[in-house]
Amino acid sequence: MIVQREVYNFALAELLRTIEESELEKALANYLKPFEAKFEAKTEKKDDMWTDFLENIDKYAVETGIKDLAENHDHYLYGTPKRT
Repeated sequence: MIVQREVYNFALAELLRTIEESELEKALANYLKPFEAKFEAKTEKKDDMWTDFLENIDKYAVETGIKDLAENHDHYLYGTPKRT
């Protein structure tokens, strides 16, 4: 009889834990809804920022007159030996 009682108590505890977790998940989901909208808006804004930057990258370019600047930028910035 003791074993049956322990099994019963264990099953009851598991059932209550499942119900509590389910309720906790619902409560957490409801709590996070406003934050999801803010996060999505920020992500969309960030994507728009990068799209704008990439579409207008030519406007941000600076003509230095140095033909190998991309390849030898360390040389021009820090004085390291040129790669070519």
